[in-house]
Amino acid sequence: MLIVQSPSTRAFLAGIFLCAATSHAAVLFSGDVTITSANPIQQGRLSRDGVIPDWANPKVFPGVLNPTTSYHYTTVSIFVPNWLSFLQISLDSNNGSIFGSVYDTSYIPNPVAANRGLDVNYLSDAGVSGNFFGTSPLFFQVIDRTAAHSSSGATLILVLNETTTNAGLNSPVGVLVEGFSDADFNEVAPEPGTIILTAAALLALGLRKRRPTLRPVV
Repeated sequence: MLIVQSPSTRAFLAGIFLCAATSHAAVLFSGDVTITSANPIQQGRLSRDGVIPDWANPKVFPGVLNPTTSYHYTTVSIFVPNWLSFLQISLDSNNGSIFGSVYDTSYIPNPVAANRGLDVNYLSDAGVSGNFFGTSPLFFQVIDRTAAHSSSGATLILVLNETTTNAGLNSPVGVLVEGFSDADFNEVAPEPGTIILTAAALLALGLRKRRPTLRPVV
């Protein structure tokens, strides 16, 4: 499987080789992500409503809890090719103080805005924290319609934030983001022109400076 990440020309090569795969999931990101005390702080956090979304059942914005409390967060920018807009996000962690969500194009917390800005560009979230049964990675699904309607693709922002201040620090989360072309877990190769456009977009992104339903468990 192919890993598409942001650093250097690896992104360019990933864009080309990704196009050759036709029967398995395209891995758009794979790696450990850790929240640290050096990461930025947001005011408030998303409510964990216990609803784990899939492609047939998208989520609505769940609301914000504790709007005056500070929480550390970290983000990962992931390029989504337009033919791989059906995304499955897996989070491997037993730390109940870490919560995952995804945003369209950018993540802009704002301490003076309604909902602390957490509703802006919101796409979906994991609903709960921690692995299934303590052993199997939690996963949820979302359709990136911005990527699907683009000539090449778009950027997805994965967000990990604390649910208890300082309780999610220095605890690596294994993140896996897979892309499919439809809800039947297919991956259809694009036309040659799309390959060129997507490879160029991946190169541009890579050369940028790094910088089921359950009971509510808020």
